[in-house]
Amino acid sequence: MAIVPVGSTEQHGPHLPVKHDAASVSYIAERLAETLYPMLLVTPCIPFGVSYHHMRFPGTISLNPDTLTSIIIDICESLMSHGIKKILILNGHGGNFETISTAIVTANRKLGADIFHANYWDFFPKPAYRIVEDEQVPGHSSDFETSMGLHMYPEMVRTHLIKDSDHVTTRLSNSEKLLSEKSRMYRLELEKSPSGVPEGNPTLASAKKGQQILDAIVTELVSFIEAMIQDA
Repeated sequence: MAIVPVGSTEQHGPHLPVKHDAASVSYIAERLAETLYPMLLVTPCIPFGVSYHHMRFPGTISLNPDTLTSIIIDICESLMSHGIKKILILNGHGGNFETISTAIVTANRKLGADIFHANYWDFFPKPAYRIVEDEQVPGHSSDFETSMGLHMYPEMVRTHLIKDSDHVTTRLSNSEKLLSEKSRMYRLELEKSPSGVPEGNPTLASAKKGQQILDAIVTELVSFIEAMIQDA
């Protein structure tokens, strides 16, 4: 079995790097491979995703949904040619979900494979929600993601810039509507913030909480993947 991590390169407020989604899903996938060795392989992460709704922030790089779909199908086809029988597309960015869902339907029909997909945060168990004090799960650049960053790459978190959300609600301009529609965010109003932290309170984050969050997710995913492997 193989895991294909899919992330994004997009703003995560002033305190987290643009690589956060790719870094987090790669970290989780690599821990899964270590735990389940030699039954599980992990490909390099697809570092770009569907991020049109973050394009007003410099540093964001977005793919067209059709482009991401083609990349996923090509990777799955390559893996199958080497004898991989099951593939899990592990998503690390909320804006990718609908595109990956479409890609999986197309890939399974075209390749006749056992290809699945999941968002890593869906495996954060409900009892563990008490870890996240601001209750934003996953929450963009909030307590949840900031705690993960402080555990995974503390040297890259600009702690002096961590502030509470500055959420505002404004009506979209025509150009913003177009970008929003391209990422299938069909809303007349979009929750926005000047800093890019639209929800939650990252000032509550800690490296200890990040480790607890990641441990809980990995534990749940291990059980899920073991069941997939055994169902051969």
